[in-house]
Amino acid sequence: MLVNKNADFREFIDTINGDIQTNDKRRIALQYYDKVLDDESLDRYLSEKGLRG
Repeated sequence: MLVNKNADFREFIDTINGDIQTNDKRRIALQYYDKVLDDESLDRYLSEKGLRG
């Protein structure tokens, strides 16, 4: 499994599991998660990265 082969991924999964188990939204380690973009920001991001088809 990937969690056994990749230490960074294992740490990420452990963090998520800890967040889920405590059920405390303030504890969630936001630095591990991507920023959520609104529609306008997502469109701009995709255009800047050349990902528009």
